[in-house]
Amino acid sequence: MPAADAPSPHIIGTAGHIDHGKSRLVLALTGVDPDRLPEEKARGITIDLGFAPVLLPGGVRAAFVDVPGHERFVHTMVAGASGVDLALVVVAADEGPMPQTAEHLAILELLGVERAVVALTKVDLVDEEWRAVAEEAVRDLIAPTPYRDAPIVSVSAVRGDGLGELRQALADALAGLAPRPGEAPARLAVDRVFTRPGFGTVVTGTLVSGRVRRDDRLRLYPADTEVRVRGVQVHGEPRQEAQAGERTALNLGGVEREAVRRGDVVAAPGAVVVSRVAAADVRLVAGAPTVRTGRTVHVHAGTAQCAARLVWLAADERAGGGGPAPARLHLSRPLALAAGDRFILRTPSPPRTIGGGVVLDPAGERYRRWRPASLAELDEVRRGGSAARVRTALVRAGGRPLESSELAQAAGVTVEAAEAAVRSLAASGAVREAPGGGWVLAEAWRGWERAVADSLAAYHREHPLRPGAPREEVRRRAAAALDGRRFALAVEEWRQAGWLRAERERLALADFRPASSPQARQAVEEVAERFRAAGLDPPAAAKAVEGAVDGEEILSLLVADGRLVHLGEGLYLHAEAVARARTVLEGLLAAGEGVTASAFRDALGASRRVAVPLLEHFDRIRLTRRQGDLHVAAGRSPG
Repeated sequence: MPAADAPSPHIIGTAGHIDHGKSRLVLALTGVDPDRLPEEKARGITIDLGFAPVLLPGGVRAAFVDVPGHERFVHTMVAGASGVDLALVVVAADEGPMPQTAEHLAILELLGVERAVVALTKVDLVDEEWRAVAEEAVRDLIAPTPYRDAPIVSVSAVRGDGLGELRQALADALAGLAPRPGEAPARLAVDRVFTRPGFGTVVTGTLVSGRVRRDDRLRLYPADTEVRVRGVQVHGEPRQEAQAGERTALNLGGVEREAVRRGDVVAAPGAVVVSRVAAADVRLVAGAPTVRTGRTVHVHAGTAQCAARLVWLAADERAGGGGPAPARLHLSRPLALAAGDRFILRTPSPPRTIGGGVVLDPAGERYRRWRPASLAELDEVRRGGSAARVRTALVRAGGRPLESSELAQAAGVTVEAAEAAVRSLAASGAVREAPGGGWVLAEAWRGWERAVADSLAAYHREHPLRPGAPREEVRRRAAAALDGRRFALAVEEWRQAGWLRAERERLALADFRPASSPQARQAVEEVAERFRAAGLDPPAAAKAVEGAVDGEEILSLLVADGRLVHLGEGLYLHAEAVARARTVLEGLLAAGEGVTASAFRDALGASRRVAVPLLEHFDRIRLTRRQGDLHVAAGRSPG
């Protein structure tokens, strides 16, 4: 494991035309042959990505990613160039710049690689005059690019000319580069996958951000499968931890080799969005043909590639060489993307790099063509940096509160940036802390309040006699984005605010009282009168409330008011009738040592269906107690 104060590692990617000596130069600089495949050695050309670590002057740690130079393998070159900090552009002195040299430079620029060093190779094959001509041609090639000031170092991998100077030029170019975001969510784009006996599935790639430790539980995207890191290697050496910027191999548990392919992403949960439609800024290279809406292109993002349909959002078509323009990419298969990801666009036939761009929102379905609101929102994302991305992430969450770490992952920013963004948004009133922690859009919170209040008001109108609506029913209807715990905390906040009343599992508006309307009060009085008039021959409960709204609630309300007594099995008596029965029972108890059900029935002049439940009621309230066939006064025994 590297020391805490060791310089951050960097990735150097080679670029250049086939047979200009990229792989041989990497071998001369590192002692490692990046061509590992038998076919590569037999044919003498690079077919797949190769890797080699190097320690540069000043203790600068780096690794080379060697890419193919043949036009048939540009897709592989793009996979290797993704995540590169510095480009080593290789041009053979005996041939000068060639078509793939120019295309590779365009790809590097589109991918946002800011710095480059040019190695003018094979100088042992040319005289000084020819070398100077080749160098001038290189200067002309890079003049219109961001690499116009790149150092050009003449080298010979055969004789060793200029290798020391090249190492120093690489170290100087890497100096001052910002370190990879080590505290951001871990993310590795898979460029190789294989199995090793006794180990199982192994993936390799550049750790774009974060750190990965042994036993970490990560996700494999786009399948969204949980994997466990069983082992970590950096340049073939076992490590407890790999950090951002290092070429990393991960031994993964929980997934078979057949389930992983180049282009997949191993990342912290939520670090990427699995998307079929991404919103992006797209720029076409100079000389690219007109690309009309609906054109099929090939998208190369990270180490993944797939076909896509390009839809311009602000115009019907874009001419080659234009500035960035907003567009949707309708992908032929799901890709794991994050805001800020760079990508390359190529035509399928003839294969040609036509442009590239930056992902603005990986979940881009909602942005519509020619809609000012959509364009304005994308412009906010484009200009606003972390704050706009965080706000967009909260919008995508659909009102579900997000913790800072979840926000960082959803927005594609560091945790620190996410926390700074929400503090700024909170100060402006755009977001607020959610009950139980996390963050939510203030408008979503206000929306829940309105929805809960409206839901309760509607419930009170429909059920004017019920004391309130079931809590869980209100949550499902009005605030489903909140789980039960968060909803309970929100209810408590609203209760303290004074507009909501919470009683056990029911919620009500604070000013609501059952039967508060004239119509409801009239219905209650009508039912109460039916029972009072019936005396000891009460109607069946269903018949007593026939035609009334919320009949069961009327009965419950009358019981709660003490005007009805529920004797069970749908039997209710008016309190006046119960009082008369009690007087009769107390007279019988005073005259004898106990009362049978039949004697009570006869004295009461009521049916057995009323007399027996009445006796059981008096037992329950401890006026009497049962002893055999007799009901005796509580506290007394028959003599």
